[in-house]
Amino acid sequence: MAISFSGTYSQAFNTIAETGTNNTWTNNNTIPGWYLFRQPAPGTAITAYNADNGGSNTGSFYSYGPTNNSERALGGLGTGGTYFGSPTSAAVAGWIAFGATNTTGNTINSLTVNFDGEQWRNGGNTTAQSMVLEYGFGTSFTTVPTWTAPGTIFNWTSPIATSTAAAVNGNSEGRVANVGGTLSSLNWANNDTLWFRWIENNDTGNDHGLAIDNFSLSTSGGATAGVTITQSGGSTNVAEGGATDTYTIALNTQPTQDVTITINFGTQLSTDVTTLTFTSANWNVAQIVTVTAVDDAVVEGTHTGTITHSATSTDNNYNNITVPSVTANITDNDMATIKIHAIQGNATNQTSGGSPVRDDISPLSGQTVTIEGIVTADFQLAVNDTANNNGVRQLRGFFIQEETADQDADPTTSEGIFVFTGDDFLATIWM
Repeated sequence: MAISFSGTYSQAFNTIAETGTNNTWTNNNTIPGWYLFRQPAPGTAITAYNADNGGSNTGSFYSYGPTNNSERALGGLGTGGTYFGSPTSAAVAGWIAFGATNTTGNTINSLTVNFDGEQWRNGGNTTAQSMVLEYGFGTSFTTVPTWTAPGTIFNWTSPIATSTAAAVNGNSEGRVANVGGTLSSLNWANNDTLWFRWIENNDTGNDHGLAIDNFSLSTSGGATAGVTITQSGGSTNVAEGGATDTYTIALNTQPTQDVTITINFGTQLSTDVTTLTFTSANWNVAQIVTVTAVDDAVVEGTHTGTITHSATSTDNNYNNITVPSVTANITDNDMATIKIHAIQGNATNQTSGGSPVRDDISPLSGQTVTIEGIVTADFQLAVNDTANNNGVRQLRGFFIQEETADQDADPTTSEGIFVFTGDDFLATIWM
C-alpha cells in the first residue's frame, strides 16, 4: 500500500515519538506511506524504533530531534547488530522507504523531490558518511524489480566527522538543506506506484546518526502530460432540432509523436468530428468540437448525453492517457400525447349545501397538450362562404374523436373533443 499522490505531498515527521525506546512502528500506519526495512533484500519489515537526540550509539532506526520536542526527523544509525539482521561491515543495513500511487489521471514525466539531510550524531569516525536515494516502480516495496540511483544531487553527506563521538544538532550545524532536484523521463503512469528508498549502511567503523526531514514531492518541476477540455461558457447545452454548442481540446505538453484523440458521442449526441490529431507543432492549439443533439421522436424531457474520449500515440506519455469526458444538457422537442378522455377527466360528483353539483373543469386547464385522434366533423367555414363575402361563421372549429383502441370504459369521460379555432379557420392538423 502507498499514499495517493495527486500532484503534491510533504512530510515533516513531527507525529512520531519524541522519547522512548522500542516504540512501535507499523509500516504505512505510523506515518501513511512510510516504511522501515532491514536487510537482506528485498527487505524485512522493522516493527520498532527509538527516539533520541543523538546521544545514543545503539544501532536502530530513530526519531531524531531535541528531547521532548515535537520537531522530529526520521533516520537511522547502522550497526552490525541483530536489529538490522547482523549485516557485514560496509554493507547495507536497511532502508527508509516512501511509496506513492499516481492518482492524477495522467502520466507524470517530471517530478521535483526535495528534503533536508540532518546529522544527529557524530559517531567518532573521521570519515564522512552518506545517504543515497534510489527509486523504482512496483506494487509493493519488495516487488520493485529495478532500483535506480538518480544522481548525486539526491544524496547527502554528513557535515560533521571528528574523532570525538557526540550528539549533533541536526537542525543547525548538522543540517544539509534542500537536497534533491527534478527527476525527468519518469513515465510514472496513472495508478502505478513509485517508491523511494534511502539506504542506511553499516559503515566501516562507528556510524554517524543520519536522518531526513521536510520531504516534499511535486509535479511543479516539469509539465505533466495531459489533455485539457474547455467547455464554452463552462457547460455544454444543446437542443433537439435547435441549438448546438462547442468545446475545445488541447494537449498540456509537447508530444514526441502524433497524438490522436477519438471522440465517442453515444446515441443522444453527435459531433462534427470523430478524431483530432495533435502534433509536436499544434499540440497547444485548441481544436473545436461542435456538439449537436440527436433529434429523435422519443419523449424524454430535459436529459443528458455523455461524450467520452480516448488517446492513442506511440509517445508513451500520451498513449491511453485518461481524457476527461463532456456531459451535455439536452432540451427535448417532443411532447407526450394525451388521451382525449384525460382532458375532460372523470367529473367528480360533489355537493354544495346538500345539493349535488358537477365539477366540469378540465384537470389540464391552462396547459398545452398534444392529442391524437380522428377528425369527425369540420365547422370552420361560414355558411355559403366564398371569397370576400364575409359570410356568417358556424362553430369555427372541428371535432376530434379518440381512436377506438385508446378509449376507456368510463361513462363519465368523453372520447370526443371540439377544437375551437376562432378566426384562424385555416387550422393546421398533423396527420
